[in-house]
This record gives sequence, C-alpha cells and structure tokens, in this order.
Amino acid sequence: MRYALCLLLFAGVGFCFSGSDTNPYLKLSEFRGNSKVQLVARNTSGRPLVAFVVAAVHRKTAQEDNTSVYSAVYSGKDNLASGKSINVGEWDTHEPPPNVFVDYVRLADGTTWGNCVTEQGKEIAARFKN
Repeated sequence: MRYALCLLLFAGVGFCFSGSDTNPYLKLSEFRGNSKVQLVARNTSGRPLVAFVVAAVHRKTAQEDNTSVYSAVYSGKDNLASGKSINVGEWDTHEPPPNVFVDYVRLADGTTWGNCVTEQGKEIAARFKN
C-alpha cells in the first residue's frame, strides 16, 4: 500500500525536511511501498519550471554523510509544467531517513530560488548566467 506523507518535520517518521527550505516553487513528498521510499517533486509555482536540484543527505556515521543529488534541466519547449510531478529518487525503507532539501529551482520566466550548496546546484545555476 502506498501513501503520501507531507514534508513537515515528523519525529522518526519519513525523511527530515531541511528547515532552511522555504521555497514556494517545488514541493517534495514521499511514497512508501515494496521496501522503497520514492521521493516525488511537484511544481507548485503556477509557472513552468526549467531546472531543479534536490539533495538527500544520508547519515552513515557520526562523521560521514552520503549525499544523493537529484536534478533536471529542461531545454527548448520542454519543462515541468505547473501542477505536474516527477519522481526524483528513492532509497530503502530500512535506511535512516535522510535530510532532504531543495537546493535550486529556476522557472521559465527567469525566477530562481535556492542557495546552491551542492556542486550540481552551482553548475546548473551557472548554465543560466548570461
């Protein structure tokens, strides 16, 4: 059975959502089933989205993290239309919940959001600089 969980901070349930992520453009949800957690991103901006970067930081040990970065860049007439969703990543349900955050978003009208802390975020943001 699959069910959606809102990305609010739940103690011990789902993944941790970074408190620094207040973006109004890309909302994240998780779906659980078949021993996997599926991360889904939905464009809530009201406008087409042409690029995004989402990071999931998995704590391995007290000193070691493993970061998975999920991104997409659309070109031409291709985009993530307003209201549409996309599967961006997955992990096993037996793993501790990662800290998930939106690193970068760019809309078709040039509006951007994010701190670009990942290398992928920095690279994708740089593609759009004139």
